[in-house]
Amino acid sequence: MADETSGEAVGDAAAISAWIEHHTKPGEDNMRDPFCAPRIECVDGFRVSVQAGAYHYCLPREMCGPWTHFECGFPSAAVPEWLEWRDGPGPDTETVFGWVPATAIMDVIRQHGGAAALGALTMRGDAA
Repeated sequence: MADETSGEAVGDAAAISAWIEHHTKPGEDNMRDPFCAPRIECVDGFRVSVQAGAYHYCLPREMCGPWTHFECGFPSAAVPEWLEWRDGPGPDTETVFGWVPATAIMDVIRQHGGAAALGALTMRGDAA
């Protein structure tokens, strides 16, 4: 995982922040819930909820980004890399992970082939 002040970390945080801000603005493209972005889906089908805002486990805990740490929840498969941020017992697929650094999120997304919705940043590095 990159140092949180590195260019990679800043780029990762910017990509995730842009995804969340785009999907949490009230408007025609987000009539369901203006406080929750849709789940991110990876090329291999892995899915995870990644959220940030005043009501989520993120940094800064504000409605508008950019954010550096995010709340991840209910991944479609176990994510052992996020164990230290797990909020309570139970399977990974039934819990949330608080204050997860952007680089840790993007590392997992890259392991699953990237996510087209997050753009080219997900394919950088050694991901195949």
